[in-house]
Amino acid sequence: MIRNTILISFIISICYLKAECSDLDSTECIEWSQYCEWNEETEECQDTGGGDTEYGPYQFGSINQSDGMLDSPLYAGATLYYPIDAPYPFSSIILGPGWSGAGSSMAEWANLFASHGFIAVTIDYNDPNNDSHQQRAEAMVDLFETVRQENTRPESPVFNQIDTNKFAAVGYSLSGGVVQIAAMLDSTLDAVIALNPTIIFEDCELCANNQYCICLVPEFLENQNVPILIISGENEINELPDYEGLLGDDQYLNTPETTTKMLYEIANGGHGIASYPGFELVQDKVLNWAKYYLMDSTDVCVLLLQEPDDASQFLTTLECSPLSAIDLTTLDPNDFLVQQNYPNPFNPITTIHYDLPEDALVTINIYDLMGISIKSLVNGNQSAGYRSIQWDATNNLGEPVSAGMYIYMIQAGEFKQTKKMVLLK
Repeated sequence: MIRNTILISFIISICYLKAECSDLDSTECIEWSQYCEWNEETEECQDTGGGDTEYGPYQFGSINQSDGMLDSPLYAGATLYYPIDAPYPFSSIILGPGWSGAGSSMAEWANLFASHGFIAVTIDYNDPNNDSHQQRAEAMVDLFETVRQENTRPESPVFNQIDTNKFAAVGYSLSGGVVQIAAMLDSTLDAVIALNPTIIFEDCELCANNQYCICLVPEFLENQNVPILIISGENEINELPDYEGLLGDDQYLNTPETTTKMLYEIANGGHGIASYPGFELVQDKVLNWAKYYLMDSTDVCVLLLQEPDDASQFLTTLECSPLSAIDLTTLDPNDFLVQQNYPNPFNPITTIHYDLPEDALVTINIYDLMGISIKSLVNGNQSAGYRSIQWDATNNLGEPVSAGMYIYMIQAGEFKQTKKMVLLK
């Protein structure tokens, strides 16, 4: 009864917007933050600038229970979106809607993932209004098994094309909190993504100061060790004041520091800012997180660490590993090799490893993004072999440099290569 009473106070209208943003007053503008934002200077409601979803290179199709997918008593239904003519095996992503929402409300995200070579499955909860976070998390975990079954069902369009060990969970709003719980129920998940998440834990001992025994403290998430990307809006608390302490930045702070996590809070964003993939910066972060953890695309790590231009907060514990996975014994001795600096990002010391197949005059220089030379690390003749050099985030005068992205360039004879690195402070 308590849960139902509280949830009723969190109802968000699901009607369709029938007016232009400029026709709305400040209150209505906040209600439609998925599409509109309030400009304090002009005192007018304006379009947020979100555009149509730009799909990836692959066509996609879909199936559901009527096509032979497995049913389950833990959820009402599911739709599986799959890429066509993409290289497989496919990694899989389960997508959960917000409170009272149908799985179809996540279809745009599912289409985007499928167009980039993922299997994406939207879920319909048994009771989208009253199912608890725990019930929804259990439904998500059960749906992972349904996807695995598709790999062995001969009639399925993805028969024998699924990597049954690569899974992620994505959720919007209430389901953004659910994915945290799903990750604790199934720690074999490779990644989770929380879009404008809200979360509810009921515990009258740990939440004694709340009249409804609801709060968020580190103890609730202490077993969450799955990498998580959280995308939130700076103004969500204005729309959902009853969720104070339970929103995206709160979830980031209460997720263990030992867990790889990232918070991308969008300046002036409302609760619907990430409900659909209409913003390029949001698309990029979400897709790269999925590619990094599900497709082992290590080259996107440095892109994940780039702070978006519209971020009001950008926090992370993600570090990009060096190219240590390369077996140096298999390299052609005639090849030059420059590894990604490690750690990256760093504060204040990082190491650059490189391999010289022959004696050469070597220069290694650090530049800022304007191309201005910051520091000369190496300038001299070196003999062949595996070498390394450290940078302590100072310039040629020995002064500390500011946080941000830098470029290092190595030149050895006719060989030249550049890489990016990120200094945090």
